[in-house]
Amino acid sequence: MHTRSRNFSCVIFNLVRQTKFGLYSGGLNSNLKCDESRNMVYHDSDSGNSPARFWLTNDRATSSVCMITLKPLHLNSTLKDQIYGVLREAILEADVYDESASLRMDERHMAAQLGISRTPLREALTRLENEGLVEIQARKGVYVKRLSLTEIVEMITVWAALESMAARLACEKATNDEIESLRMIGARYTTDSAAAKLNEYSESNIEFHRTIIHLSKCSKLQEISEDLFSQLRPVRRRALRDSNRAHMSVGEHARIVEAIAARDPVMAADLVRDHTIRLGNYIRTTWIALDEDGKGLKN
Repeated sequence: MHTRSRNFSCVIFNLVRQTKFGLYSGGLNSNLKCDESRNMVYHDSDSGNSPARFWLTNDRATSSVCMITLKPLHLNSTLKDQIYGVLREAILEADVYDESASLRMDERHMAAQLGISRTPLREALTRLENEGLVEIQARKGVYVKRLSLTEIVEMITVWAALESMAARLACEKATNDEIESLRMIGARYTTDSAAAKLNEYSESNIEFHRTIIHLSKCSKLQEISEDLFSQLRPVRRRALRDSNRAHMSVGEHARIVEAIAARDPVMAADLVRDHTIRLGNYIRTTWIALDEDGKGLKN
């Protein structure tokens, strides 16, 4: 076997399979196709409504593996909006703060996978660059953009202010049934089960905080928070891999629910604010190798 073929074959065994809660190491299956002429491995489903297909390339120039999960396009909106939406969702669902994550995106393979030309794809990527989600480097390519450590901490600070106000408003506006629903979300995991199932608990944690925002019944606050929280999802996902963080989170969520149920706006706002600020402090002190440009990351 030629060196190029042997190196490319090794890529197959590093494939990542998508699950409901993110990405985990997986093996081969019958739907994986290998196109060595294009230096590409891809997942091909017989179903036209397959919720997840991915491309994987071996970048010989940088020896990096680039991957992203894209959902199929549908006909219920304009093509530009669909492309933008599919790419944005894939980026926000990707584990970009994992130390081994490759950030480079391959325009040619994405266009081929989605069955579109590169022109509308580039328009969507430009839109994502304006949002700060990707970086387009001349003669180098497109890269998913990580937030710098300073940006992450500042965004968490803003989130703390927004959610604490949401908790205050929830004390006034949420119904008893809605508060009970929030309680049920918070009670899904014990401290032990949260630590044992960190990926699942991460999703439940995100749902808990979004529900507090929803209970504010303030549409403008919800609108501003949703955009901010979307960018913080990968950050929260990685932070909760620390079982100590998950352990603390369960107890803090229970106290937040009790304060809202007691209709105590001051206590609820304080608990939510302090809970989120602790996340910012944890990241500030443990993600010490996250470069100012967001490219480096080690605890």
